[in-house]
Amino acid sequence: MSLSCCSRRTALAWLAALASTRVWPFELPDLGGAGSSALSEFEERRLGREIMRQIRAQDPAYFDDPALTEYLTDLLERLAQGLTPPLSLHAFALTDPTINAFALPGGYMGFHFGLIAAAEDEAELAAVAAHELAHVAQRHIAQMLEQQKNLGWVLLGSLVLGALAARSGSGQLPEAVIAAGQAGVLQQQLSYSRAFEHDADRQGLLLLARAGFDPEGAVRFFQRLLRATRTAETGLPPYLRTHPLTVQRIAELQQRIDQPLFRAQYPQAKARMSLGFAYAKATVLAQRDALPSASDLVGQVTRIRAAVRRQEQSELQSLWPSLHMSLPAEKWRRLLEAEVLQALGRLPHALAALTTALQEHPRSLAVRAAAVRMAAAQGKIDDAWSWAQAGARLHPNEDLAWRLVGEVAAVRPDAAWAHRAQGERLALEGRWQEAYDQFQRAIDARRNDDIWGAQVQARANAVRQELIAEREWERRHRR
Repeated sequence: MSLSCCSRRTALAWLAALASTRVWPFELPDLGGAGSSALSEFEERRLGREIMRQIRAQDPAYFDDPALTEYLTDLLERLAQGLTPPLSLHAFALTDPTINAFALPGGYMGFHFGLIAAAEDEAELAAVAAHELAHVAQRHIAQMLEQQKNLGWVLLGSLVLGALAARSGSGQLPEAVIAAGQAGVLQQQLSYSRAFEHDADRQGLLLLARAGFDPEGAVRFFQRLLRATRTAETGLPPYLRTHPLTVQRIAELQQRIDQPLFRAQYPQAKARMSLGFAYAKATVLAQRDALPSASDLVGQVTRIRAAVRRQEQSELQSLWPSLHMSLPAEKWRRLLEAEVLQALGRLPHALAALTTALQEHPRSLAVRAAAVRMAAAQGKIDDAWSWAQAGARLHPNEDLAWRLVGEVAAVRPDAAWAHRAQGERLALEGRWQEAYDQFQRAIDARRNDDIWGAQVQARANAVRQELIAEREWERRHRR
């Protein structure tokens, strides 16, 4: 799997910013001159936050689905348990059909639909997630960026374009990339990537086993990747292969798994089909109108979700009763139940199922989003408002929590809270001046409420300090 610079979209973003070519309308923050020190965690967060903001706003493949996002983030957090220092992780999905996942600076991780569809069980998907998590934990992204900051802008643009062409399998590389004097630098930079890939394989396998997943899932996935990319691998020159040969990686992973010490420390877990994985994969397959057989849990859940999407009530009435009785009592079952009941027109029952789910899983933003939106749609604004505000208290650093507050505030209507929610969302993106302006509008909307004014002014002051600190950092790094 690729580092952030290996992602097709991220590579285009960097190329646009660094080589001044408008390939993709992204603008990245200034990271200082070529002589600056190693990329700091502050710089990583800032860069990742900006890339992520623009992916959400401008990439048509970005898939905004709270349940799928929560499943992928839960998977990452399970793998990251015990890491020191703790990592702030944010997963997202892209509808891209290729088999890939990538890490961005700041703990953001993207998963392509093609990867989720190709994984045959949760251990395989977790193996890829663990590999990307290892890149983050080892700070490979910061090291890669630091190495690249020492290159000239035009050469760096060529490097990114060359890596982009190699990784996307798009055919012959641009002549500028392999021109005299540049091929050596390109090969040197990609050798860093190979070293990082080996390191991420080793560390990712440990994370996978330690989290209780079947470590053979890594081997199974890479075997599938080998079959999918055999033609591309044999068609690329060795110095432009951005990953170690897949057959080599499979052999090394299997050797580590077979070591007696590893086997003793991590007894082989059985591959299992979790309902969360089935729900996530069904999301992807149903969106692609791919209907597998109903012989396993993924197939059954996919057929249910596809029938919901198509509003096929007779199909739901046929499939749902028997499946419902066999599912474990998890939040994914509650979400699926609410979808089915809503599609069958039993709206009060659907809301009741989500109310129960919210009581059982109060920290689940996916459940909360479904409950808030369904309550609002049914005219139960007080319930929706109460649940949305509770979500913002539980998750003050999550965009979705404040988005829910803003949605319900618009329905009530409550201009003060609408501005407050928008200000919080802008602050989470690091858009400090815009956030400050929204907080001031929130105060103006309730001029006679001193308590409200004091609370929001405190947030405005905190944002103002962030803005001052960022401007001071920029001033120091431009000397």
